[in-house]
Amino acid sequence: MTPLTCEELNALLEDILNDEVELHVRAEVEIHLSRCPHCGGLVASCRATITITRALSNAAPPLPADLEARLRKRCAG
Repeated sequence: MTPLTCEELNALLEDILNDEVELHVRAEVEIHLSRCPHCGGLVASCRATITITRALSNAAPPLPADLEARLRKRCAG
């Protein structure tokens, strides 16, 4: 199997963040993330944003719809 490109990983970003990547693809994702600081940083940043947003959602009102849409678009590539 050929290594994943940054573009291919970006196309899988939503599935990666939702932990919905098929098992045979997961290994390729992990290899790519270990070798590509840009993609590794992107995934880590999106995961941190999700964690913080979930933690804050219990203590704060919901995000404005336009802000949430922009964040989702940014994290999905």
